[in-house]
Amino acid sequence: MSSDNPSKWYEKTNRSFFDEIKNHVIRKRYIYETLLETNETENVLEIMKKAHARWNIDIAEAYKQRISPLTSFNDYKQAMKKAFESMQRNHIVYSIKVDSDEKLGFNVTKCIYSEVCKELNSTELGYAIFCHGDYDYAKTLHPKGRLVRNRTLMQGDAYCDHTFIWEDE
Repeated sequence: MSSDNPSKWYEKTNRSFFDEIKNHVIRKRYIYETLLETNETENVLEIMKKAHARWNIDIAEAYKQRISPLTSFNDYKQAMKKAFESMQRNHIVYSIKVDSDEKLGFNVTKCIYSEVCKELNSTELGYAIFCHGDYDYAKTLHPKGRLVRNRTLMQGDAYCDHTFIWEDE
């Protein structure tokens, strides 16, 4: 997947995107295992989730600065479609399962993060550092936006089901 369309940086270093993600997970695993020496697994995973939620919030805030203000669910859907399109280059393979006035849904059938974490036998950590923060990203992009997800490749499902809805107060 990643070697088909590497970025210029990866071309220059002769490293695939897959290898770069693999190194990232290995570095995170060292942090995870070090924390496990002094904490219970559940606490460590919560720490990792919180840290990566903060990172996703920062990414969403930066993305909001680059796009027009999101004033409606339609604006929100367009922003999410662009985000998924940008990830499709090297990260994921997906299809749109629903695009209506009430929801926008994607099924992700291939994910480089899941592939790397499965190879490293680190899917529990992978969920904490790659998947869990998606909820925070969705809410940060707009306070009325919400992600509903029941399946993830990282947790052994056949696909990830991302459904974005707009919550009117």
